[in-house]
Amino acid sequence: MFKIVDKPLWWILLLIIPIVNIFFAIKLVHALSKSFGQGVRFTIGLIFLPTIFLGILAFCDATYKNEVLADSSALDSSI
Repeated sequence: MFKIVDKPLWWILLLIIPIVNIFFAIKLVHALSKSFGQGVRFTIGLIFLPTIFLGILAFCDATYKNEVLADSSALDSSI
């Protein structure tokens, strides 16, 4: 999941710390919804009804938008 949302693995340590984990979990879920082209409403849905909204991401027409790879391929084509 950390690769999908392009976050470092040391965030796992932040998810272990009480109270801090709430903030970083919400940021992680929001980054997940943004990486699939969804907005804040979808993030709220992922927080309160994760089973339903993860199913929507899995089986709907939402596509993963990897902006990091898109930027690196644009650099390669300009050389």
